[in-house]
Amino acid sequence: MSSHATAISEAVGNAISQIAQGAKTAERRGQLLWWRQALYSPTLKQGYRQMEPAVATLLMGYDLHKQIADYYPQSMEYLLREAVNSVRTSDVAIAPDGLTVFDFCRQLQSSERSAELRQELKASIASEPGRIPLLSVVKNALAGEPLDAEKLMGHVGVKSDTKVDLEDLAVWMLRDFQAHRLAIQKQ
Repeated sequence: MSSHATAISEAVGNAISQIAQGAKTAERRGQLLWWRQALYSPTLKQGYRQMEPAVATLLMGYDLHKQIADYYPQSMEYLLREAVNSVRTSDVAIAPDGLTVFDFCRQLQSSERSAELRQELKASIASEPGRIPLLSVVKNALAGEPLDAEKLMGHVGVKSDTKVDLEDLAVWMLRDFQAHRLAIQKQ
């Protein structure tokens, strides 16, 4: 009798755990769909459509990063791409061919929201030789490091005149934010 009670108790415990996990997954999915539909940045408390293209692109990757787990399905990147595309199609003149990495950093640096971005990303200039993540380049730009197209090319490995689509920049930023999170967890 005791073994049956224990087995029933374990089964009930497992069922409750599965229900709680399902509710948590449904809540996260709902929050992500709400974010995608609203196109609203909880970080700056403003709609992405009211932001400069570079700022919106950076923040969409950042805001999504803050809502997802360390490891995510590839479909999450497509959710981000569609969100960026929705913002961009609302005004066809917004970087139709994309931006160079230099222009992306220059727009972030000269943005009226650069101080807020610098504070949110805890940006400070870090002198790193060789290849570094785009996230580090962005943080350095927000911290006021002078921009040099050739130096940027050496850091991120993309020719200075290569335009990168806004959707690709957003996904690049999302991946860098995720990689940074994982790297500091391992320390």
